[in-house]
Amino acid sequence: MVNALSTLRCFMATAGIGGATPIHVEENGWPTQPPVRPYDQQAQVLDTMVRAINAFRGTFNVTDYRWFDLRDHSTASTNFQHHYGLLEDDYTPKPAFAAYGRLVTALARRR
Repeated sequence: MVNALSTLRCFMATAGIGGATPIHVEENGWPTQPPVRPYDQQAQVLDTMVRAINAFRGTFNVTDYRWFDLRDHSTASTNFQHHYGLLEDDYTPKPAFAAYGRLVTALARRR
């Protein structure tokens, strides 16, 4: 995440877009597909990515962050692209749903 933000800022500067222009991180996520991509690993990856963005938001002027996606497109699908949700397609929470809620609460208090 930090490398991506640093690289983006570098390319933005090359294009004449200064550091005062905020970065919005949108549609960032990590799909599940047990057993290869288990639900608990999604929660761990989410925690790492959100904390990295938060730690460097001032350095790179990150003002917005959006997780992709709230709900799986089709939890039964074999296509990994249908599994980005924090919830299954029937709105059953995955562990990452609670992890995201805890992070939002904890990090909002630090602002």
